[in-house]
Amino acid sequence: MPKKIRELKKLLLKAGFTYRQGKGSHQVWNHSQLIQPIAIA
Repeated sequence: MPKKIRELKKLLLKAGFTYRQGKGSHQVWNHSQLIQPIAIA
């Protein structure tokens, strides 16, 4: 079963990701060790 979005956000923060606003309902998450950001809709 897929995780709820709030659970995913907690996991991303715990893993060292930072959040920045995306367009509309999208959220963009960055990590210092990744080249490309992750977008969550």
